[in-house]
Amino acid sequence: MNYKELYEEWLSNTCFDDETKAELKAISDDENEIKERFYQELEFGTAGLRGIIGAGVNRMNVYTVRKATQGLANYILKVGGADKGVAIAYDSRRMSPEFADVAALCLNANGIKTYRFESLRPTPELSFAVRYLNCIAGIVITASHNPAEYNGYKVYWEDGAQIVSPVDKEIMAEVKAVTDFSKIKDIGIEEAKEKVSELTEKYGQDSESEFGVREVYTDNIFEYKDMKYATTTKLSRNLDNEEKSKAEAEKAQKEAEEAKAKEEAASGSYVNGVCFSIAPVTGRISSRYGANESIRNHTHKGLDIAASNGTPIKAAADGVVTYAQYNSGGYGNLVKISHGNGVESYYGHCSKLYVKVGQTVKAGDTIAAVGSTGNSTGNHLHFEIRVNGEQVNPQNYLYN
Repeated sequence: MNYKELYEEWLSNTCFDDETKAELKAISDDENEIKERFYQELEFGTAGLRGIIGAGVNRMNVYTVRKATQGLANYILKVGGADKGVAIAYDSRRMSPEFADVAALCLNANGIKTYRFESLRPTPELSFAVRYLNCIAGIVITASHNPAEYNGYKVYWEDGAQIVSPVDKEIMAEVKAVTDFSKIKDIGIEEAKEKVSELTEKYGQDSESEFGVREVYTDNIFEYKDMKYATTTKLSRNLDNEEKSKAEAEKAQKEAEEAKAKEEAASGSYVNGVCFSIAPVTGRISSRYGANESIRNHTHKGLDIAASNGTPIKAAADGVVTYAQYNSGGYGNLVKISHGNGVESYYGHCSKLYVKVGQTVKAGDTIAAVGSTGNSTGNHLHFEIRVNGEQVNPQNYLYN
């Protein structure tokens, strides 16, 4: 549609509210203003959205914010990060609290929990909250130094930094794919608050405890029991003690894992001179090598081990990472490790990747997390061992 047809669509479509339509009717005699608002869509770029507040596809409003959030939600669901949630902060600009609510409720309608600050916050606090709460992403409603008539929408990823390649391009593609405003998911704030009331009655509420529900909305009430509430009080608790305890626990766990790795290495199996001593993940074998199942048009050339989303995946043998990214051939997020002598191992359908190409790893090092990305019917690790490019049965060496 051209800009005039889009303008007429916004005036007639029932998915746009009366206040929006009244604003647009007021410019009916101003052809240049109509063109400016509808000649292009507000672009979702590396920095997210930024534009003048107002009605139209080239403006910041609840509809363009919801569209961007639906694209972000689609990407989060694709990479298996819904259960981690999204932190949301906003500044003092006009419509910032409203845009924060719109983003939170759209995410909730997609089954993604949110942690929304109860009042305005600086951007660094959002970055900290993303990492502290172990979120998959964060959103800041702000337009930084732009004039007062502007607002913006910035997206941060799980490392607490603004999105960068390839994540930024993949999210942009998801946002661009959302073309019908009427099909964007949403949940009413009153419905969300009713669920909050139910949970408050069931669990109680203590802002100093590990559980709090104020201004945290979700589409799945069962997720509340695991939530933390991101407030200034919450984030400024005695973090020194927490970090110290965490470091001690991690040290003890690492020592235990190293001891276990040494024990397992003593009884490892060899493939072309390469010792495979570590089972990448503990779980139930859901599909064996050579299986011929209805979901495949060929025999299974690997081993599937079912495990919970986020379960750490270990390198099965020493080697060098040769591939660590999303694979469009069905593996989803995939890690490949070269072990020398023509031996490789594959780790597919991961929810997260912890290694980079060229990185040297030892048997037992955590390289990724279990997920369900790519062509997958549930959370599991697809594990392959290849010799000179040919798959061999992993159970000849591990899981036997």
